[in-house]
Amino acid sequence: MDFLFESRFNALMEGISGQFGTSPLGLLLFILALAALPLFLSLLYLLQKHREKQARTQRSREIIRKRCDKIGLSPAERELVERISECAAGPEPGYLVLFDEPRFHKAAEKLQRKETGISSGSIAALRVKLGFSREPSRRLHSTAQLQVGDPLLVRPQKKQGVFKALITAVRTDGFEIAMEGNNLLTSGDSAAFQYQNRQGTFLFKSYCIKRSGGRMLIRHQEKLKQLQKRAYFRAAYTGRLEVGNFDGDERFQTRFEDIGGGGASLVNPGERFSQGDFLELIFSLPGNSEKLCLKGSVIRTSRGRKLLHVKFEGIHENQRDRILGLAFKPRKDSG
Repeated sequence: MDFLFESRFNALMEGISGQFGTSPLGLLLFILALAALPLFLSLLYLLQKHREKQARTQRSREIIRKRCDKIGLSPAERELVERISECAAGPEPGYLVLFDEPRFHKAAEKLQRKETGISSGSIAALRVKLGFSREPSRRLHSTAQLQVGDPLLVRPQKKQGVFKALITAVRTDGFEIAMEGNNLLTSGDSAAFQYQNRQGTFLFKSYCIKRSGGRMLIRHQEKLKQLQKRAYFRAAYTGRLEVGNFDGDERFQTRFEDIGGGGASLVNPGERFSQGDFLELIFSLPGNSEKLCLKGSVIRTSRGRKLLHVKFEGIHENQRDRILGLAFKPRKDSG
């Protein structure tokens, strides 16, 4: 095989050199052509990247246009949206400022620093039309502040998976949880716990002090880490949904594989979607006929593009509350 490759390469080089002849001038032209080849390939690469950037810019503008049409922005407001999107930091698409309040806030601040003539009133009015609202900034500092009756997720150190639990009591020596099935913690078992309320979602590690039947007493902890959106636990869920490109009209039936507060995995209908696509997901949760309409970016695919891994963009906290609550519903409701 190496001999065959070497023979073909030599034949190619002989063919190229034959075009220039064997004279000193021909050989010089041949050497110059070889020296220019890396430059030509570099220019070709830069041209390809420029075309890809143009395509992304056009796609971003189309998504912005559709979003502006949907909420009825005036021409002046549309122009402001364009300028804010151009100030979006990092490699992420500029249109995400229309769906995620922190991104919008950072880009608007940057625009105001660059252009002092931009009024705070016009940006504030745009916030209202985009439906952004300020979330509570307070946070938990101790498991002694947990509320009886609230759910939480448990990831035992010795077992695979995430399991549902309910807080049944908060005592001076710990908090008590109830779990069903054979996934109970025993005395000394460690686990990671995730707790969510309107202040945010918090992660902490602790261990079981003792167990009585299906109830376990868990040691209090003072160190609770507030999670970023990407860090939410996922729960298995196979409910149905409709999905399509945000800037397209077609919607396709598919199903979830899992879902959490920050995103979801779902079957790729017809393997038609790819990494980087910006999607609209429409579905309802068990026990509630009201439709959720969420936006999400495909961060990757797996299983030969049969599965999409989607990160929710600009999700409201009340929507996140409803999705996180799904983790504590019986599996039979997930169809």
